[in-house]
Amino acid sequence: MLLLLTALALSAETPDPLAKKEAWRRQFSGLSAGVQPIPEANATPREDVKRVTEPSFEYSIRMGGTLDGPSTRSPRGYAAWAQNFQPMRRVRIENLGETDLVNPRLSVNGKRQWGTAQDLVDSALRAYGNPTNDADKARAIYHYYIQNRFHASTFSRENDDPVKMLNVYGYSICNNDGTITMDLYRTAGLKVRYGYPAGHVAPEVFYDERWHLLDSDQSMYFLLPDNRTIAGDEDVAHDHDLVKRVHSYSVNFPDDPFLDEFCASAYFYEGRRGGQYSSKIKHTMDLTLRPGEALEWGFARKEGRKFYAHGSGDLRNIVSAAAGRLVYNGRWIYTPPLHSAAARRVHSQEGVSWGTRPGEPAVRPSAAGAPGHVVWKIAAPYVLVGGSARAEIALGETDRTELSLSFDDGKTWTKVENWAKEGSANGVMTADLDPWFPHQIRGRPRDEAARYSYLLRLTLLAGANPERMGLKALTIENVLQMAPLSLPELELGENKIAYRDQTTGPRMAQVSFHWIESSAAQPPKAVAAPVHPADAAHVEGTQVVFEWKPAEDPDGNAIVDYEFQLGDRPDLPWPLSPNFHKLSSNTADEKLQVYTTPRIGLLNPGQPYYWRVRALNAKGVWSPWSKVWSFIPDAPGVPRNLRWSARDERSLTLAWDAHPDGQPPVRYEIYASNEKGFTVQREPYLAYTGNQKSAGLFPGALVTRFEANFLQTVERAEATFRPTRAFYRVVAVDAKGRRSGASEFLAAPRPFIFSEPVAAGVVGQPYRYQVQSLASIGDLRSHKGYTVAFWDAEQPVYTLLQGPDWLKMDAKSGFLSGTPNAAGAFEIAVNAVLGDKGDQATQRFTLRVNP
Repeated sequence: MLLLLTALALSAETPDPLAKKEAWRRQFSGLSAGVQPIPEANATPREDVKRVTEPSFEYSIRMGGTLDGPSTRSPRGYAAWAQNFQPMRRVRIENLGETDLVNPRLSVNGKRQWGTAQDLVDSALRAYGNPTNDADKARAIYHYYIQNRFHASTFSRENDDPVKMLNVYGYSICNNDGTITMDLYRTAGLKVRYGYPAGHVAPEVFYDERWHLLDSDQSMYFLLPDNRTIAGDEDVAHDHDLVKRVHSYSVNFPDDPFLDEFCASAYFYEGRRGGQYSSKIKHTMDLTLRPGEALEWGFARKEGRKFYAHGSGDLRNIVSAAAGRLVYNGRWIYTPPLHSAAARRVHSQEGVSWGTRPGEPAVRPSAAGAPGHVVWKIAAPYVLVGGSARAEIALGETDRTELSLSFDDGKTWTKVENWAKEGSANGVMTADLDPWFPHQIRGRPRDEAARYSYLLRLTLLAGANPERMGLKALTIENVLQMAPLSLPELELGENKIAYRDQTTGPRMAQVSFHWIESSAAQPPKAVAAPVHPADAAHVEGTQVVFEWKPAEDPDGNAIVDYEFQLGDRPDLPWPLSPNFHKLSSNTADEKLQVYTTPRIGLLNPGQPYYWRVRALNAKGVWSPWSKVWSFIPDAPGVPRNLRWSARDERSLTLAWDAHPDGQPPVRYEIYASNEKGFTVQREPYLAYTGNQKSAGLFPGALVTRFEANFLQTVERAEATFRPTRAFYRVVAVDAKGRRSGASEFLAAPRPFIFSEPVAAGVVGQPYRYQVQSLASIGDLRSHKGYTVAFWDAEQPVYTLLQGPDWLKMDAKSGFLSGTPNAAGAFEIAVNAVLGDKGDQATQRFTLRVNP
């Protein structure tokens, strides 16, 4: 949470031309630019009701119209998603029989079968073709997960359980996601361990003989320079450019290079690695519906009622109004058939008798003056966030009734003070149970437990004649919190409905779907063709400008956005990296139907890639995806195996290998910087340098101008030079001037005194020589409290080892100075020491002082 808030402050304060204020605003309003809500006035109500008497029952429901949830739902990512039309009203399973319904399950089109953690994993793998190798299993689980949640919290650890989070809440923050994804990976048989980003949680998963970081909270993963392998936490801690070259915070955030740099600051831990979170898998969606009991999935929440999640914070105030709108409420309803034998299977009873004739009291106190008690247990797999009770009771003037609740299995009871007659209705008693369920009431203790069950006790006390007093009817209703993306929604066209239960003996279940059908807007037509690159074409270079023909809308509505995806597989199961899942409105391109790769080198030469787009109209309706088109970039490959092949006191020889793939290089460009994990830049540039006020290398400067770090061009795969910077990268260039991506960086040996000695002086005149040694400024790092700066700049300590008495050395600056008092030749030795290990370098020269 704090990482997000810091990032927002960063974007607001930095003068980044790419950080669109309107795009940032949209992330926290849930709105898309230019989209107006779809009216429901002319929608047609529909329902489908089925009676089920078998343990397995399948049928189909057709949804008409032109709109459904998926076609009006924004892409999911970090921020709260939006949906511009909700056709679903409610779906209900009700027990009309005389035996308990055990674990009734309902699925639509085989989706959202999330009863257990294993079900979640199975659903993720099934969605991606049931992969058998560990790499694709990990990717399938990761991508499935990030498409079914968003970043928000009410400061409860309820969301640590994967089954609860995805079914009940639908939102989480990084510490929840760390435990959940570890649990899901382990359930799939994969190895996991901690990642170590500062102020953030992002675990690693093991496959293909190495560790990989998949950040399920920020929807980020980082590729190595091979543009294939997902980097591990240790990789990105070593080289921040792996993070800086990736779009931050998912598809629903605008491009913001300063934010990318801020994200990189979290990764710097280079110590011992290992460990994992303990499993939080405890919950299942198991349920039992007694005769007269029903579960109703609701597709909206009641405006004005504070039915949110367990926790001390209000989603609307902490995150956004859009987040508050993504809390849906269902109902758990129990109307026991009191005059049947099935209704007598209560939790407990004392001092009551039961009747069987309709119209007469079904439950009476056994004797006058002695209280009779009946206790019902309500238990649901969804968190209970509110409720009510309503009873019809025959009451005389001296008769009394009391309602009380217990949340500790009957050890203590709380009297429901608002249990009273409903207006002037004789014998109808009602109670609002909301105050006894945590539902975002400000000021509640943070540790108040979420409630999934409780006991309700009705007490009947007859003043004179117990035969005339008694309970005739009872309805207990609880409001449930439900995650919107977990619900059994219908989609346009034919829907396959599957009902299953584990009931022993006969059953009578009723399943009902209620929805509306609307043709208030047509979806745009699929984008017809690419403009550039043409399908199956070769393209010049790896920084590609993608362009496609504008989508057509049947109703003439404006097209307000496009969603772009690119991957390295023809079926496009997932984006190659977060750079290649974009909304046009979140990029710097002026034309909506254009997307430009943010930098050179994010694609490999000679490798086929695949891409597609879809369009959004002003009514908030998405078109179908276009066909998948392909292309192949032509460029040199990234140089490999950078190394120092020779060294003397005055120079280093940098060598590397040409990449075997791509076009042959004809020359190479060398880049150098004192920043660890630097990005190659041919021109001066602005960089985010931290939010620190008085410490770090650039105190008080959010952004700082850095000089270009291009060093020189060479024609061979090596270069000998006197190093003046601490880190080096190499870029290959082919005969057409097309550049490769940058190599991994190579650190120069440090300390290394590179300054040219001042070897001459004059008696009586001041002598000056600034000794300079290689030193790293480190990389941008986020310390405790998200205080970001270049904290770890190296500072050599300089010493004069040999020289005349009049010559002095400033240990911190390396400034050698004095005034010669005699002519002659003096042997000088200066020393630079760096770091705790005492690494040092010595420079020797002869100083000739003239009369």
